[in-house]
Amino acid sequence: MYFIIRAVILAAFLATTSWSQANFVVPNAAFPTIQSALSASQPGDVIVVWPGTYVENLVWPPHDVQVLGAGIGQSIINGSFAGPCVFMQGGLSDASILDGFTLEDGEGIPQSPSGWGSVGGGICLLAGGALSSPTIRNCEITRCRGTIGAGVYSSSSGDMLFENVCVHENVEVVQVLAGTRVLALALNCISGAMVELRDCRIEKHVALS
Repeated sequence: MYFIIRAVILAAFLATTSWSQANFVVPNAAFPTIQSALSASQPGDVIVVWPGTYVENLVWPPHDVQVLGAGIGQSIINGSFAGPCVFMQGGLSDASILDGFTLEDGEGIPQSPSGWGSVGGGICLLAGGALSSPTIRNCEITRCRGTIGAGVYSSSSGDMLFENVCVHENVEVVQVLAGTRVLALALNCISGAMVELRDCRIEKHVALS
């Protein structure tokens, strides 16, 4: 029964994925990880990711690529609490697309001064003053941790689009600064960041002190 179900999932994946556009298919002998494909990518490349769990902390390249998974619960990026599941920087347009993944067990990046805790356990976008407007579509972000933006953190003033994304059951670690408890929402956009939400759910978050 397991193999029948898997065959059905793979058949659906093949039917809905544009293989003619794929520059990389992960995993294979040359590119066993998503990061290996990202590191080798060129602007405009398309990376197709088979169903499976990938224990990785992805660093998005400084150019636009598409990373297409098999869907929520099928292609899973597990950050193993070693850093954000996906880290992005400035200079990306809406042609940078992450589509069809579960992001889980990510850990935010520590901020300076250290008392501010960490940001962006699921997706962390540190734009460094540059515009950045990536697209996150058909994804789930769950069980990630951080002080600010346990699910998502963005410091970009670009328009970051979230479409059909569920951000749930992430953990905000409460910090105490000068006697004040600091707690932020699990989807947190600060420093002038702008986010557009379409058909998204944000729910069931936990705060720990």
